[in-house]
Amino acid sequence: HGLTANEQTQLIEHTMKEINHDTFIGIEIGGYENEKISFFQRVFGVTKKPRMTVIGPAHLLKMVHKDNDMIQTTIIPGKGAS
Repeated sequence: HGLTANEQTQLIEHTMKEINHDTFIGIEIGGYENEKISFFQRVFGVTKKPRMTVIGPAHLLKMVHKDNDMIQTTIIPGKGAS
């Protein structure tokens, strides 16, 4: 499963406390938003987690394409890649 918006926020906040701000260049996050909650989901308390979240260093991970069924990314070989 993917991360909810709240989980993404918490991950970013925690990461920003741990990184070296002199060398940090950013992250790329791609994912699917939560679907709108229907009346019945609200009444019965049924919610779905997002399907997928892709996270990586901005200089090594580029989002190429995203639609309802697929997230396509390119991993760019570079510093730290093996």
